[in-house]
Amino acid sequence: MTSEDSNRILLFNGEIYNHQKLRKSFNINDCEGHGDTETLFRMFDQEGIRSTISLLDGMFAIAWINLTEGRLYLTRDRAGIKPLYYKIGPQGIVFSSQLDQILHFPTNEKIELSPSGVYDYFSLGYMLPPATIFKDINQVEPGQIISIDLQSGKIISRHRYHSFERNISEKNEDVIQNLPALIDQSVSDQLVADVPVSTFMSGGVDSPIINAIAIKHKPDIRAFTFKNNDDESLDESNIANTLSRSIGLKYENVSYESNELMDLVNEQFAGMHEPLGDYSTIPTFLICRALKGKATVVLSGDGGDELFFGYNRHVSFFRHAWLFRFPLAIRRVLSKILEKTRGEKISNSIRSFQNPGAAYRDTQTSIGRADLYNLLGNENYSEACNKIFSVEENNGREVSDIISKADFYGFMQRVLRKVDMMSMIHSVEVRVPYLCNDIIQLSTGYTPEIKTVEDLKAPLKRLFEKCFPGLRPFQRKIGFTVPIEKLMKGPLKEDILELTCNVPVFGEGIINADAFRDYIKKYFEGGHRNHQGVWHLYVWQKWAHLQKLQNK
Repeated sequence: MTSEDSNRILLFNGEIYNHQKLRKSFNINDCEGHGDTETLFRMFDQEGIRSTISLLDGMFAIAWINLTEGRLYLTRDRAGIKPLYYKIGPQGIVFSSQLDQILHFPTNEKIELSPSGVYDYFSLGYMLPPATIFKDINQVEPGQIISIDLQSGKIISRHRYHSFERNISEKNEDVIQNLPALIDQSVSDQLVADVPVSTFMSGGVDSPIINAIAIKHKPDIRAFTFKNNDDESLDESNIANTLSRSIGLKYENVSYESNELMDLVNEQFAGMHEPLGDYSTIPTFLICRALKGKATVVLSGDGGDELFFGYNRHVSFFRHAWLFRFPLAIRRVLSKILEKTRGEKISNSIRSFQNPGAAYRDTQTSIGRADLYNLLGNENYSEACNKIFSVEENNGREVSDIISKADFYGFMQRVLRKVDMMSMIHSVEVRVPYLCNDIIQLSTGYTPEIKTVEDLKAPLKRLFEKCFPGLRPFQRKIGFTVPIEKLMKGPLKEDILELTCNVPVFGEGIINADAFRDYIKKYFEGGHRNHQGVWHLYVWQKWAHLQKLQNK
């Protein structure tokens, strides 16, 4: 959208759920249409970008160009639902919601990999903002506004309009009491659309709650569930269907045939604009494809695990958080004593790292430190990664603070990027009710008391029991997934070996190609069982091959 004098230009990707309320609150009455883009434009003119952005409730990546000021402003929503990348070079400023669009923008500037960014990806399977795998391409961080001088290309300021910080003044009972109304309001707001709306439904806790509330506001809504035909142990569809029937919800199961798998994998890789080592992209791609022609907007249950401590890895960390009060050497001795006298299972991560943030990061790594050394030498994690996991901070910080920050700015970004990429391939807009402003803020006041898996995300489980009387939450977390080892050693094996062992390794200047190929071969020969690490390297090669980067 452009001003009449062409001096102000707005580029906007996303959705603002409270834009009509903002129009009323700020007396914006001269709009020609009813859309959120025009609301943004008027608000920026009237209130300024900093004041406006802090008021927005939605998912967005925004570029605001003010030629009168000579400024470019880039900003993202506070949770990072929508991505935004930028590159500043001698030939100008390039920005996009897709990494590959910047890579292929026609300039003569050389593309250089960032060794620490590659290390992040090999280890964790995604890029942690503001870093990427390239030296000169960065991400705008969630909750950040960057101001750039258009003439010089210099960054004038990096303003954080929102920071995810724990609020210990809240009481858990207040969080539990206030949560249902906030989720209800968020679902109601995000159901508003002039196109068909649907939902994702798993057999867990988070998305069933969204569905139970959504059907009250929209009785004809239909849920979509992924059905795993290859492995019943990974299939939640029966549980999801039971939950759907209990509230009178229409539902549809989405599955695939084994003989179409290779085509499906290639299709989803073709739409992957950045490397992402998460094989649940496959079912996410499938379920979004099934939505095409049936629904344009879908509500998901993402964000619940990160806001309310829902991952199994949280159990060990909270159960043994007190061990971090002791130096590493003493902690190792205590761990052995606990294992012998009480039968406690102490995580290797807790016994291996001085800093709790580094230990928590280790629970999420897919390639071990020795193998990373073989692949990348003395390289290490990026500054961005260390900051997100609070690696440089004092050990006295509460473990719950470290985990919540790492999950919000770390692992949740991987989840959101997966869903955004796979849904956009099919022009499906996935909305995330748990990540509205009020629920994010409320969650910062929740102090978890976790000793067993039953204690995980207690506020949501309490709400689940109200939404589904007589039904207990399914304790084993599965989600939408596929039997990846079976697929890797079956229909995908030939493609994996071809791309990882028979074509040049992308980034061979910083990656030890022999170690790369050896890691792959050892997996298929039974030398190790780390399928997730192999998947990271396969995705790396597959993505680079499709982007035609090997020769750049």
